[in-house]
Amino acid sequence: MNSEMQDKKWLWGGIALQLGTGYTVAYLVYQMGTLITTGSLGTGFIPGLMAVAAMVAMVMALINRANKKLKSEHQLTA
Repeated sequence: MNSEMQDKKWLWGGIALQLGTGYTVAYLVYQMGTLITTGSLGTGFIPGLMAVAAMVAMVMALINRANKKLKSEHQLTA
């Protein structure tokens, strides 16, 4: 990935995105499977939900920051 992106920021961003996606999918599969098989939520439902919410909030903040930066760099002036 490092040779493709040529920037450490994007390298770490790609790794973080993969880890966040993997954690979120694993969390959802575990909770749904536990709910289906036992009829109750799995262990650590609230802490896991808070972790997923924190990851989503961080990704959204990074996306908004990147969008603002791109808009300011490519803004047309009169």
